[in-house]
Amino acid sequence: MTTKFYDGLRHAATMKNRALSLKEALNHLLHLPGSSLKKMYISGGRREYFAVPNGGMVAEKDALAIIARPEIGVFEDGLFPGNPQSWRRR
Repeated sequence: MTTKFYDGLRHAATMKNRALSLKEALNHLLHLPGSSLKKMYISGGRREYFAVPNGGMVAEKDALAIIARPEIGVFEDGLFPGNPQSWRRR
């Protein structure tokens, strides 16, 4: 009866700690309307990349490979000009 609930929580915790593969992140950005890649600064001063909404964390090497693709462009410039923090499909 409550097993499904706890299985769902365990699955969510596992997914939260796993970065998306390059293919998963690219599929998310190219096929989900309104999705974007965001560079965020998290606790400890680390920067991480995330596919939003609801995509998940993307490894830095994979995020940089996605940003280099011609069909991906800067969505919003960052807090400081010339320092982009968001990218999406052109």
